[in-house]
Amino acid sequence: MGKVIKIREVGDSVLERVSEEVDISKIDSQILDIIDDLKQTLEYGTGYGIAAPQIGVNKRIIVVGAKKENIKYYQYNNS
Repeated sequence: MGKVIKIREVGDSVLERVSEEVDISKIDSQILDIIDDLKQTLEYGTGYGIAAPQIGVNKRIIVVGAKKENIKYYQYNNS
């Protein structure tokens, strides 16, 4: 089970670095732990997605999620 991690704020240097690419053919327990932490942190917060640098991890990993009760559909005119 992942843990909730403090989200980094604008101005934090980790958010300004280019993140390391993750080879999806070599996903290991370390990467899975990061994903679990991202999921827990996202669940605790109010956003719809979170990236690893936001929790201080310099890797190209994102988690996107939306709770059904939070999804809104807007009517629009497609003309």
